[in-house]
Amino acid sequence: MYVAYFDEVKAMPQHGRTHYLVGGLAVPMEKIGGLEQAVTSLSEEVFGTTDLTVDSEFHASYCYFGKGNFKGRPPEERIEIIARLARLIGEAEVVKRVYSAIQQPKLYNEEQAAEFAFAHFVERMELAIPRSEPCILIGDLDDD
Repeated sequence: MYVAYFDEVKAMPQHGRTHYLVGGLAVPMEKIGGLEQAVTSLSEEVFGTTDLTVDSEFHASYCYFGKGNFKGRPPEERIEIIARLARLIGEAEVVKRVYSAIQQPKLYNEEQAAEFAFAHFVERMELAIPRSEPCILIGDLDDD
């Protein structure tokens, strides 16, 4: 069985980003422990704790912009943290990395971008997972 997590990046035309993106990772259930251990070790190094709380969360936008639990950390340190997280995921052979991007201005009804992006993401995730394996999708609850 695979466990997959997904999240979205909304289009922000005012910043030149016209696509709605859904991205995610899928990992075989039996391999999650190893990845969790690696992230927990990084958490202890960065935050001084292995407890999973809001204060020890690796929220990418907070890390990138120096907000929340990354406030006051120099940009070089924040970039290195993001790079280390990316290496953990990128070097793990068992991780399936899937995304879909929908160009909002090309849709007849731009308000449906989230629905189309999610549907396309699910189809692509289905292609990434071996046919004989079930998969559970987990996402965050957003306002949309």
